[in-house]
Formats: sequence, structure tokens, C-alpha cells
Amino acid sequence: MRLQNLCHRATYIFVVLPNDNLIVQKRSNLKDYCPGYYDPTPGGVVGYGETYDINAERELNEEMGLSTDLQKMFQFYYKDEEVDCWGAAYLTRYDGKIDDLELQEEEVSGVEAMSVDEILEREENGDKFTKDSTHAVRLYKQWKEDHKISSSSKIIRNVDTASYTLRSAPKAVFFDCDDCLYFDGWKVAQRLTDKIEEWCVEKKGLKPGEAYSLYKQWGTALLGLIKGGHLSTPSEIDSYLSDVHDVGVSNSLKPDIKLRELLLSLDPAIPKYVFTASVKSHAKACLEALGVADIFGDNIIDTKVCGLQTKHSKESFEKAMEYAGVGKEDVGGCVFFDDSVKNIRTAKEMGWRGFLVGMVARDTGEDIECEECEAAMPSILDARLACPEIFK
Repeated sequence: MRLQNLCHRATYIFVVLPNDNLIVQKRSNLKDYCPGYYDPTPGGVVGYGETYDINAERELNEEMGLSTDLQKMFQFYYKDEEVDCWGAAYLTRYDGKIDDLELQEEEVSGVEAMSVDEILEREENGDKFTKDSTHAVRLYKQWKEDHKISSSSKIIRNVDTASYTLRSAPKAVFFDCDDCLYFDGWKVAQRLTDKIEEWCVEKKGLKPGEAYSLYKQWGTALLGLIKGGHLSTPSEIDSYLSDVHDVGVSNSLKPDIKLRELLLSLDPAIPKYVFTASVKSHAKACLEALGVADIFGDNIIDTKVCGLQTKHSKESFEKAMEYAGVGKEDVGGCVFFDDSVKNIRTAKEMGWRGFLVGMVARDTGEDIECEECEAAMPSILDARLACPEIFK
């Protein structure tokens, strides 16, 4: 099967010792695939008509003489020049002595105890491990972190264990501004809404409520005004944006020490940006009021950078990646925090990792459901729980 690189199913079993080390097999020299290699996941090819569960029980008993309870963790797809496989990963615990294991000589020449990090480090340094099993180990390490996050009462995590994949290393972190980096009960948001309504009625003679209709139709009132011919020149657009964002945020936003501590604890090797639907001046005013403006500097991606497109358009996300210098090949390394389900949905479609901040809807007060987010959290202050890998 493996010699001909035929697509098949296989099981990968993590035998965990009380100290969390794994039992790693040394494959017999009689094996046709990777003889003499280390294999951190006992298991084997699933036979015709055999289920993953039955195969895992059989292989563990045959190779190591164990008959223990198995917990199915996740399924995954793996392909390289030698292996094309749909795998199922299982977890079992062993409290006995390694020397007491009954090894199948034609399959296993010996066993050792290794930590997950030791396995990955030794492979990195040239020790021979089966590639598909070390991929499974990386998934296992990620799964353990996911499992820890899911156990938090604050975080709602969406993990597809039926097709589990290894996430990309973070390349850039993007934070929405309003109602994400801070939450004031939507007071600033309401002032922005009122200001837009006032401007449209007084400056353009629109009927009351028409600005909201333009927003619903086009995604932003600005786009609606442009499409409707109410704004045409760059100076008119700049004047509109300046006027409607003049809402005096310093009256309601105060320095947030906890937010500052959180942002300062981010991994300095990962660039961070504010990605906002508003204008740069408004975002800066908010950051200054919160006492975190120096942390972001000029790393602000606003509606002008995005060509005045709605934030939830794919074009805006492409512009954000371009601004941050993230190539398409690294799209999975874009980590995004936002309070908008629409924005999170587009992030998912683009291949970004989206985290929903705030779990109650502004209009209804009901709990928000967002299947597209990787995790949902009550506050940005919970970001370390939801995405620990972006912190130092």
C-alpha cells in the first residue's frame, strides 16, 4: 500500500505515560516501509471492511500487547512522496513499565519514552522518524492546546476534528478597533451612527432613515452616498469622513491598563495592526484615549487603505494583507480579532484565522453564533486564552 503510494486509511495511536511522555516504537528492520525508523504512533493500515476503531484496538494489541480504552481525537489527511493517507488519531494511557510491553518482533524492535518536543527536536536534528507519524505528533501538540482552550468556560472554540489540519505559524495579527479593542456599550458606535444620519440629512438633504437604508444596501453609508451620486470628489469624501468621525472619543474612552499589558505581551516578532472600517484619525484618537497608541504606531489599515470598500469585502482583506506585507502563500498566518460576524465570515473565506470578540448582539441582546470563527470570547482581554501562540 505505502510502497505504491496508494491512498488508504490508517490509525495513529498516542500511548501516553503518566509524565505525558509518549511511547515511541523503533520499527523492525523487516518492515518494507521505513525499516529501523522511529514511530511515535503505533497503528497501521486499515483493512477492507475494517473500521478505524477496530483497527486501532487490533494494532495496539498485536504490536504492544495492550488492551486499553482508546479515545478518538481527530481525523486528518496527509500526503507526501511516499504516503497518501486519511488517518485517525487515538489517545490511550499506559501506567505500567515499558519493559513489560509485549512487542511484536516482526513489527517492533524496541520502544523508548520521549516527550513531544523531544520527538520533534530529534527529527529536526536528523534522527529518522516516519514523516506521517511526526505530522500526527504536530497535530497532537496542537490538539492538546485546543483541548486546553476548549476547557475554559470563557472561550467557545470551533474545531473541525473530522478533518483536522495543522495551522500556519502567525505572520501578522490584525485587531478591529471599535467594540473590539474596547467595549463601551456601543456608545461610540451609536454616536457614529447618529453623526452619519445628521450629516446626510443636513448636508445632503436626505430623508431621515435614508442613511441607514444606504448602509443596508451597500454595506456602508459612504459607498451608498458615492453610488447615489451624493459624493463624487476626493475632497467631498474626505470632508464626509472627517465630519462623521468627529465624535469626541476621549469623553468616553479612558486609559486601559489591562489592554496595554495584553498588547505589550504579544510576541514582538509578529507584526500587529489595527484593521478598521473607520478612518485613521478616528482609530488613532481611540488608541490615544485607551493609552495604547504607541504600541501600534502608524500600523493602521483604514477605509482609505482599503479603497473605500466595505470591510467585509474580500478586496479589503487583500488590501490589508498587501499593507502588512503578507503574501498569499502565508494567508493562513493572518490572525484576526473582530466583533463583526460578517467580517469573521470573510476572514474564514480568505483563509485567515478569525476570532470573534464579544458574544452578545448589539441589536437584539441575544447570544451571537458564529461557526466561521476559530474561537469566540467575551472580551479582547481573553485573547491569550483563545490564541496563546501570538504571545511571548
